[in-house]
Order: sequence, then C-alpha cells, then structure tokens
Amino acid sequence: MSAKDLRNELILSLKDVYHLKAFASLEDLLQGESVVLQYLAAHRGEVIYPSDLSRELRLSRPRITSTLTSLRHKGCVEMQHSQDDRRRIRVTITPDGLALIFDKLDGMNQYFDRMITGLGSEETKELIRLIRRCVEVMAE
Repeated sequence: MSAKDLRNELILSLKDVYHLKAFASLEDLLQGESVVLQYLAAHRGEVIYPSDLSRELRLSRPRITSTLTSLRHKGCVEMQHSQDDRRRIRVTITPDGLALIFDKLDGMNQYFDRMITGLGSEETKELIRLIRRCVEVMAE
C-alpha cells in the first residue's frame, strides 16, 4: 500500500470514529456547557468565579459569560454576588446541573465500557499506546 493510500485509509477510519455516537458524547463533554459543568461538579464546595473558569478551562471570558448565562437559564448553575466583593460573582452548580452532567458522564462511560469489552484488555492497552504515540508525533 502506498503512503498516499495509507494516508487516505487512515483519514477514512478516523472519519468513521468521528461519526460514532461515543465520539459525539466525548466531544460534548470536552467543550461548551458540559466542560463547565464538569469543572463545577469536581470543585463543589469551592468558591468559583467566572475568571477561575476562564483561566482553568482556557476559554475566553466572553465564552464563559455566554455559557454561564445559558446554564443559568436552564437551571444548571446559580450565580450570586460575592459577599466580600460585590463586583465578583460566585458560580455554583445546582442539583439539576449535577444530574445533567452525571447523566452525560454515565452515558459516555457506557459507550467506552462497551468498546473495552469488545476489544479486550490487551487491544485496549494497545489502542491507548497508539493514541498516545499519535499525540507525541503530531505534537512534534
């Protein structure tokens, strides 16, 4: 198989992966509202401000503002002025927000559990090794 044919076959196989429901589930959890909800769920009990989210998630402040506004309208987060500094707004995840993100995480875990069961332990480890190697090669 020529290098060009190999490249085309790789692109087609990655395209197939991209269209899997599991990939869509993973993609959803890695961006937008879901990534904000995951962060808030993981840091429950901590004081979180929009600037913290922007810094930690590497998202612009306007993007965080827009996302938080949407999540607030959906009842997934609450926003309250800080008692120490009224200019700052504290963000907390609501029970509805927790339920939503845990449901999404559970769905994603089910997809990947199915993959692991189908591949088996050794092929899963090999896939992980190859993905890590791909990341190394592409990062160079």
